[in-house]
Amino acid sequence: MRLRVVTAVLAVLALGACAAPGEQHLVDKEKPTSAPTTATPPVDERAPLRPAMQRSAVGAEAQVRYALEVIEYARATGETDDLLELSREGCIPCADAYDLIRADDVTSIVTETVVSDSTTLEGEFAQTDTVVATGSTDRQRSWRLLWDGEGWEYRSLTGILPTE
Repeated sequence: MRLRVVTAVLAVLALGACAAPGEQHLVDKEKPTSAPTTATPPVDERAPLRPAMQRSAVGAEAQVRYALEVIEYARATGETDDLLELSREGCIPCADAYDLIRADDVTSIVTETVVSDSTTLEGEFAQTDTVVATGSTDRQRSWRLLWDGEGWEYRSLTGILPTE
């Protein structure tokens, strides 16, 4: 009997503590609540994921898009590990962007976008066209990649970029 009384008293005290008016845990419906903070950064701040290597026009275009995403990510965040890796793989725009970021000159990095469905295959080579925004004019250039049996290697760029 004594155990029931003690249990009942503890239950009443616990309920009373939770139901007391003015407690901070009650939500004011007029004030919006913020979402809990998480350690996961927003999608825009996540490092781009390298696509799987495919020996196709789609696969080559995906590699060029990836390089451009890495450049934009490094420009926005200052994180250059992936950019340095692509530079070592022969990505000339990646090497240029890496040098500009290290020189604290991110405003000189040009914005470049892939022309959708522009990739052509010629044997072991692929060519993907892009548009480079440079001031008031846009210039087209082409990325040439080589399939080495395991993946696409960045080989060369063609197209004239204006000097400023």
